[in-house]
Amino acid sequence: MKAKPIPADIGQYVSYDPETGLLWWLTGKRKGHVAGFIKQSGYVFIKFRKQTYQAHRVAFFLHEGYCPPILDHADSDRANNRWSNLRPATTAQNNYNRKKIVGDLPKGVWRTQQGRYAARIRCQRNTYYLGCFDTPDAAHEAYAIAARQHHGEFGRAA
Repeated sequence: MKAKPIPADIGQYVSYDPETGLLWWLTGKRKGHVAGFIKQSGYVFIKFRKQTYQAHRVAFFLHEGYCPPILDHADSDRANNRWSNLRPATTAQNNYNRKKIVGDLPKGVWRTQQGRYAARIRCQRNTYYLGCFDTPDAAHEAYAIAARQHHGEFGRAA
């Protein structure tokens, strides 16, 4: 989904506090109130001129004067729009920073048919097999080391 461009004059109506990550209304009936609402997805949105915008994109635009195509929340908290938590990213980097979605084994680990635990990591369209281990913790440790090595600051082990 392509993000809508942020209106150039939005800064006349909304301000951004980089320390708290909150947007504040500057005009109208809502002047002085926090702007935005959290949707079920966990993202904060702001309604402006009958259009809905992601608050983290508005915040980045107000702070930098532009908004990159993809923004990443460093701590994966979609509602945390503090400046220290927002960073431009590629699609791959954004995916590296994703939390594990399903299952009870750690990220990057699966149980083999032989009852052992294997680990693998993907990076730049390549899959790296990290080995087979006796415990899920050992397999996850191999994944965590590889995540730091291959994904850098975007690597998420959990």
